[in-house]
Amino acid sequence: MKRFWGLLFLLLFGFNKLVLGGEVIVKGIVVESDLEGKHYELKVTDSGNLSKPEPYYVLYGEHNWQSYVGKEVVVEGTVFDGYSIYMKPGLKVTAISLPGEKVNRTFKENLPYYLGLVLVAGLFGYYIFLRYIKKK
Repeated sequence: MKRFWGLLFLLLFGFNKLVLGGEVIVKGIVVESDLEGKHYELKVTDSGNLSKPEPYYVLYGEHNWQSYVGKEVVVEGTVFDGYSIYMKPGLKVTAISLPGEKVNRTFKENLPYYLGLVLVAGLFGYYIFLRYIKKK
């Protein structure tokens, strides 16, 4: 039973970092900032799956940010944990899209989600198995 609770604890609190690699999806408005040099920030309107949401995130990545200034976008990426001269948390952006755009994801991109489903189903099955064995 201790193993079950340990796996459940890992699932609830460590799943995002271990399996998903810290991937987050955030919705917000791209704004241009000239503080400490010209850069682009995301003003968060929907924090998505961020564990500790902040009002603004500095955007890192090779994208044409100028074309998105003032528009609401959906950003996929990872939270930047390193040091920054902007004194704000950052997002390493892997994909950016407008909220109305339909994004087709491949099996490889959905693989962490599928692994999560299998993990949850396995934990549930393990729990049911333990309860059945205890009753006999």
